[in-house]
Amino acid sequence: MKNIAALQPRLIGVIAVTSLAPIVWGTTYVVTTELLPAGHPLFAALLRALPAGLIAVAVTRTLPHGT
Repeated sequence: MKNIAALQPRLIGVIAVTSLAPIVWGTTYVVTTELLPAGHPLFAALLRALPAGLIAVAVTRTLPHGT
């Protein structure tokens, strides 16, 4: 049987990565209600989608290909 102390650093890493999505998801309400200008839905959509798109391009290192 494996030692619990040996698994602890890996378990902490898994918990940290797993908690990242709810933390990011929870901050979108504050950004949408407090930081984005009212009455500009296209600009708000751009500010919400642009960071995720830039991260996706940085991770994959390729641009999307159209048909």
